[in-house]
Amino acid sequence: MKAISTLLLFAIAPPVLAVTINTGGVATANNGIYTSVSQTFTIDFNSNTYPTTGLASYTAIVSNVVMGNISGITAAPPSDTSPYFTIGPTRGASVTIDFAATMDYFGFYFGSLDAYNYVDLYQGNTLMVALTGTQIAAIGGFPANGNQSNGIFVNIFADNSSEYFNRVVLRSTSNAFESDNHAFRAVQRNLTTVPEPSSFLLLAPSLLLFIYKKAAS
Repeated sequence: MKAISTLLLFAIAPPVLAVTINTGGVATANNGIYTSVSQTFTIDFNSNTYPTTGLASYTAIVSNVVMGNISGITAAPPSDTSPYFTIGPTRGASVTIDFAATMDYFGFYFGSLDAYNYVDLYQGNTLMVALTGTQIAAIGGFPANGNQSNGIFVNIFADNSSEYFNRVVLRSTSNAFESDNHAFRAVQRNLTTVPEPSSFLLLAPSLLLFIYKKAAS
């Protein structure tokens, strides 16, 4: 079952850029909504943790991943009884996601949206896109007032190379920014792992030997 989608083109200033943002995904039992965008990889936090190395690495704390509601602190996104990611002063007001490749898509299931929730996309140290909870809630057609019955899957597309990003910062100045099923897509499609430099160097002699034997045969 797909959630209802609404397409909206935002002009963000500063910087002055246009990205395509819409809502919609695939609803699942007990896990909320997942992306319906192809050639993506998803982090759903169902292992009660998050990656700290690899293609996407999170700078977070253990208590950013929780289950259920915690009064006055965090509330699970609608129909999501699985572990989810929460941000706020009580459990870390800012989390950075660094990528080992350039991305052109970020999607996430967003619950009980608040005006004090923020999503910032960077290319290096350059801010490419800055979004508020108010802007995102408007796409879903409701106010950013923390209503726990409101949840949407947000899709953010970088439309061209001037908007590509390799870092995402999620922040919230009050409790809380609740999300799940973070989905990403690399500009280089179907990229799932990035070899460590040392691993590549170990492989290089074998590759050269293979090429030499192929040429000699």
